[in-house]
Amino acid sequence: MVEPITTNRSFIVPNTGDLPSAWATSALNPNWQSVDTLFGGATTISLSATTTILLTVPATTGVWPGGNPSQSMNAMIKFTGAQTGSATIQFTLPGFYIINNQCTGTTFVKLSPATGTGNAIGAPPGQKVHVFFDGTDMDYVDFPTPGSAVDLHINTTTLPPWMTACSVAPYLIKDGTVYTSSIYPALSALLGSTYGGNGVTTFGVPDERARARLGVDTVQAASGATSGRVTFAIAGFTGSLLGAAGGNQQLQTHSHGITDLGHIHGVTGGTKGGITGGATTGGSQDTPITAATITISNATTNITINASGTGSSQNMPPSIVSFLPLIKS
Repeated sequence: MVEPITTNRSFIVPNTGDLPSAWATSALNPNWQSVDTLFGGATTISLSATTTILLTVPATTGVWPGGNPSQSMNAMIKFTGAQTGSATIQFTLPGFYIINNQCTGTTFVKLSPATGTGNAIGAPPGQKVHVFFDGTDMDYVDFPTPGSAVDLHINTTTLPPWMTACSVAPYLIKDGTVYTSSIYPALSALLGSTYGGNGVTTFGVPDERARARLGVDTVQAASGATSGRVTFAIAGFTGSLLGAAGGNQQLQTHSHGITDLGHIHGVTGGTKGGITGGATTGGSQDTPITAATITISNATTNITINASGTGSSQNMPPSIVSFLPLIKS
């Protein structure tokens, strides 16, 4: 006799023959449908205003006697709607969940334990993330490695709302802030005191605010060979030292001079041009012509030469400020 199968993953539900006059007509174990829901079920929850929702659980743990499965039994939980307030979704049953946050708005969806003080996390909007609830804490699965960089292109200079919903921030802005090592032990172990802190109880993150990012020169660090890489003493750092920073968006102040040591220039007036300046004639052979400013002009060209520079010249390439630099905690 053909046996029934479950809805999502097509698990076979064995029939039973222990019912008189009903041979092979009843499912042996209705939990097969529960297993199917755990692997392939999906539920959608609509969100709008500020709310707290406790996900439903089976009437009897581990048994689904019929009807629709509870929200907590599904493999994927999808959120939709235009949010005008933040939502907190409370979990009771431990296990893996795929969270699909398709809500719009400027607020967050928080995933939280139903009881206790365990860690809560935010649901990133516009994507599916794999999370796990161990009965105490909510956490992400397969998130990037601690210490990896994320360039987040957003319209704000602060963390997005879903990150602020987390008990422990999953990313930190790279602004030179010093943090407590016990809160972010993995990142602290990687960075030590390279970017601030004492490397034991505190650590700092790199400060990349309005600053170009350079990869460390491991060749120079190992052998001293520069190969034309950043080694400018005048910039205050070298490219082989992690945490080193310096440079200037402008050229260093410098001076130009004009010295005439050997002869005298004659000046002829008229409408076509001439030479004007602090001195118009030379002195003796050993006395140079000097002037604060010498202007050479003709009918189409005017050139001014400063005897000494007092300002700096900009040396910034065409640029755009487009991302918030983050580091995985």
